[in-house]
Amino acid sequence: MLKLKEIRENRGLTQEQVAKIIDVDRSMISKCESGSRKLDQEQIVKLVKALNTTADYFLGLSNEEKEQI
Repeated sequence: MLKLKEIRENRGLTQEQVAKIIDVDRSMISKCESGSRKLDQEQIVKLVKALNTTADYFLGLSNEEKEQI
């Protein structure tokens, strides 16, 4: 569902770096990427902004990584 791993790898970031963005443990990012844990709304907003992507793309609702204007 979440494209966290794909986006993180495309940005050249480690799980540790992403974890620092939302102030969680690296293991939380690993669990989110595997689908065994979920991020809350605030964490998703922080990541979308930090990773410079759209919420729809991040959540797997769109194939467009950037908003078309």
